Amino acid sequence: MSMSDLVARKTPTHGWDWHDAYTVAHAVMGSVAVIFIAPAGILVARWMRSSPRWYKVHAWLQACFAVFMLISFGLIVVALRGPTRKKNTQLFDKNTVNRRHHKLGFAVTLAVVCQCIFGLIAHYTKAAAAKRSWMRWFHIIFGIVTMATSYAAIWDGFYEYDTTADNASRVPLAIRVIFWILFGASIVAYGGGMFLASKPKAPEATLPDTPMSEKEQSI
Repeated sequence: MSMSDLVARKTPTHGWDWHDAYTVAHAVMGSVAVIFIAPAGILVARWMRSSPRWYKVHAWLQACFAVFMLISFGLIVVALRGPTRKKNTQLFDKNTVNRRHHKLGFAVTLAVVCQCIFGLIAHYTKAAAAKRSWMRWFHIIFGIVTMATSYAAIWDGFYEYDTTADNASRVPLAIRVIFWILFGASIVAYGGGMFLASKPKAPEATLPDTPMSEKEQSI
């Protein structure tokens, strides 16, 4: 059975309920974190390196990213456990645990926390002059992988909601389109920063050495 079949056959069970409310809150927190906060922190590190405050701004934004992701993770745990908090809820259902979106979400949350730790280590790791340390390269590459997985988790979450919402509602097409627009904008902005960083800096202009006139020498 395809995903489209599951979506088409989904029927309301309880209307708008506890599960749907916490699921939407989870989606909002996770989406704000991945689509807005994390790219802002990454672009600060890419575009503001000439500013002495770039690291503080980058660190604060990424810390907010981690906090939002942890809150988002907590909200979905509450949604799956349900108001009765009994062990017969979705949280302890093997089919729920094995869902792709849940695996992606857990992996992203864990990766974000690790990435914050890697960032601190990378910042205080010494390297040769004008070169990045191996830890900074690892931090950059791991961050790109984390962001790619985060976007994948959001996109998969759209289909997850379509098939599990108790009120049988679906993620609007407009939200899916906006998601791709913002995703593309972040890629362009990051790629532009990499392009500019790769260009050699022009040497500072210097005035030619000219002999001083007798009047200048007398001053």
